[in-house]
Amino acid sequence: GVVSDEVHVCGEDTAVGLIKRLAKTCGDEFEVFHYDRLSQLQVLPYSLGGQLHQVRPGDCIVAFSQRELFKLRQRIEKAKVTKCAIVYGGLPPATRVEQAAKFNNPDDEHKILIASDAIGMGLNLNIKRIIFHAMEKFDGQSVTQLTASHVKQIAGRAGRYGSEYPKGEVTTLYASSLPTLKKLMSQPSDEVQRAGLSPSVEQIEMLSHQLPNATLGDLVDLFLDVAQLDGENYFMCDLENVQYLAELVEGIPLTIWEQYSICQAPVSRNRTLSASVIVEFARRVSEKRETKVIDVKEMVRWPPVMPKSLKTLQDVEAVHEVCDVYLWLSYRFPEVFTDQENMREMQQFVEKII
Repeated sequence: GVVSDEVHVCGEDTAVGLIKRLAKTCGDEFEVFHYDRLSQLQVLPYSLGGQLHQVRPGDCIVAFSQRELFKLRQRIEKAKVTKCAIVYGGLPPATRVEQAAKFNNPDDEHKILIASDAIGMGLNLNIKRIIFHAMEKFDGQSVTQLTASHVKQIAGRAGRYGSEYPKGEVTTLYASSLPTLKKLMSQPSDEVQRAGLSPSVEQIEMLSHQLPNATLGDLVDLFLDVAQLDGENYFMCDLENVQYLAELVEGIPLTIWEQYSICQAPVSRNRTLSASVIVEFARRVSEKRETKVIDVKEMVRWPPVMPKSLKTLQDVEAVHEVCDVYLWLSYRFPEVFTDQENMREMQQFVEKII
């Protein structure tokens, strides 16, 4: 647990029951403080009818794919409505902050924000009106309708207390989506029933002592099969990314601790550059070979070109992810990944291009 006399957990009411149960199993005292929204939020009775020329300063259009975000920005800017800032989860954090600052600055020409649900992750934004492009999103396997909790979290970014707009509004781009928005905004959110757990490296190591010839992928599969959970309060997290990376580094002479640490790195499965680099990084950990920025630049074909399309932007984002992975591994293998300061400079260079 956390080494602290008092722990503050911030979140929505739907998680209170679960946190209370978890605190009870630990023998901890539990106290709830409720805070009401300090500004008004109105669901508008009309949509934009698909007319992007109706967007106005302070609007944020929310979409759920990178391709759709850039299409929306292109359509708005082509119509010469205004410039658009853009925020989505795949952007480097520093770039997200920079885009948010452009949108928030009343003297900047970026008057509209195009965003994914990443706007709910720690950014302070002066949003007057949230406009949902769609009420469904792809969850990695299928297209599903947004939940009431998800919709309310996004809609709640409009008209925040202390922002430029004391009253927030929410609507949809298309009329066909408006009934769904109204329904989800009016219905109660489902309670959060369970918390996710993942095996610790110590647990995987203990299992490997019993099965010394098993691969990491085999050990993870076996752990998922035999692990006994308190099903009322917990579920096992998705470990597909760990298993994917374990398959990539299989055959490289690493300890289980080294393999499992590498396989928890923040690598996207849809980026071939990250996959090839993580294999090279694993080899260097195995060989205890010091790896500097100059080595990484050879792996990623440095310098990256200025992106002029979505594809070339994704290529540059992949280079940024490699920088992230290097820094992440440097805290776990400091004797191998020794060039943190220069890597941060390399990462900042990439952020300026993005």
